[in-house]
Amino acid sequence: MSVFLAPIPLAGGPFFVPGSNAPASGGLIFTYSSGSSSKINTFTTSSGAVANPNPLVLDSGGNISGSGEIWLTQGQQYRFVLAPANDADPPSSPYWIRDSITGINDPTGVGVGGEWIVFSGTPTFAGATSFTVAGDQTATFTVGRRTKSTVTAGTVFSTITASSFAAGVTTVTVVNDSGVLDAGLNSVSYGALSAPNGSIPFTQVTATGLSHSATTAINSLSVTGSVQGNLRVVSSLVWGSGVANFGTITISKSSSQSVTGSNFVNDADLTFPILANEEWVADYSLSLGGAPGVNFGLSGIRTCVSTVPAGAILQYQGICNCDVGSSQAFQNATGLITFNNAVFTGAQTAVTKLGLWIKNSTTAGNVTLQWASVNATSTLTMARGSYMNAIRRA
Repeated sequence: MSVFLAPIPLAGGPFFVPGSNAPASGGLIFTYSSGSSSKINTFTTSSGAVANPNPLVLDSGGNISGSGEIWLTQGQQYRFVLAPANDADPPSSPYWIRDSITGINDPTGVGVGGEWIVFSGTPTFAGATSFTVAGDQTATFTVGRRTKSTVTAGTVFSTITASSFAAGVTTVTVVNDSGVLDAGLNSVSYGALSAPNGSIPFTQVTATGLSHSATTAINSLSVTGSVQGNLRVVSSLVWGSGVANFGTITISKSSSQSVTGSNFVNDADLTFPILANEEWVADYSLSLGGAPGVNFGLSGIRTCVSTVPAGAILQYQGICNCDVGSSQAFQNATGLITFNNAVFTGAQTAVTKLGLWIKNSTTAGNVTLQWASVNATSTLTMARGSYMNAIRRA
């Protein structure tokens, strides 16, 4: 009888409790005929003379005792099941199941070099994007894994989006690359690599190069480079978080906003959050004026940043260009600026540029632009497209 070494990590381990770095101490490795619960032997050495216990019992480090090897019969497809030490036979709550396994370089087996493994069971058509298989096969048909199905029209490649076991069958739902599953479904293969606990090495691109440390969270990805071509922003753009990380927040007004009278209102769009002890600068480009076709006299524009957190220090400056001339002001206390000489007639519009520097104290909050007319009876409109760039400096 010819035998072939089981593929790593099935040959030797060590084996771990899924989702942790803890060895599967005392864990049980059962070997069955593929797609079934009928036990079949594995062997201790390449001679194939001595069978391993079934189940194999792992030592305290999650390793296979004795030779530490698992040799498989030529031409035989195996189903490996790793279960906790106190599980049943067959296991009711296994750590994982690996099916359709053959020995390395087995000339008559499926082999481990191919990217597809033929599922040994019979799939049943359930819909254009779903099929069922007998038994609990959720450990094989995992979410994110790729499938290759043979149907009436040919081959359909898909990605698994849901896998659930109930009433003795596993229902697998997929998103097809193209085409649909149909009643001619007669074979399903699954990708050699699974999405959960896959064997692809962890590699992360960082600002200083490539990191292979799994302790670095993937959501902290940082890339240094440049944008080639055009970058289009539909509404708002945030580099980093804009709060916890250094970055730029760009916001433009999606619709015009109007205010009547001299009581300040919060701008509906132009605001950004600031945490304790952070330092920010912000630039505003504002289009202010009257509605087209409406004639009115407006004496001045008032702008301020009054909703800053308690204890914040700020400097605020601006310039307004309108049909009468230019008016500019500077403040370093409350941030209040009044353009008393900004006078509009008809549908005239003023372009107002504002600059802000703010150093926060220990209270987190928001920095919100406020504005109003100087005239208690006039209506002032800030046009759609007015925008703000806020940059964290420290």
